[in-house]
Amino acid sequence: MTKEEYFLYEKEVNELLSSVRDSISTDVLDGVEHYLKHGEIEMAFELFCLGVIDKNINFSQDKKNKIKDLAERLGLHKETVFEDTFWEKLKAYV
Repeated sequence: MTKEEYFLYEKEVNELLSSVRDSISTDVLDGVEHYLKHGEIEMAFELFCLGVIDKNINFSQDKKNKIKDLAERLGLHKETVFEDTFWEKLKAYV
């Protein structure tokens, strides 16, 4: 991933995070911000998605599709850190 791609992905994650900041758990919020701070965009976004799924946050279908697309671009459909069944959970959520 290039620096430009990373910054675009980071911007997308931060925009999504801002939209649910009051609805997501503090632990998830802190974790996502921690991983972003350390350049671990994939881990940050996986944790974000798991937090959104856990709280069953009601995004529009368009936004859910964008979340799934970003997860795929970040390779989370192939490899994850926190949850072995991440991709299945995300597809069910979307």
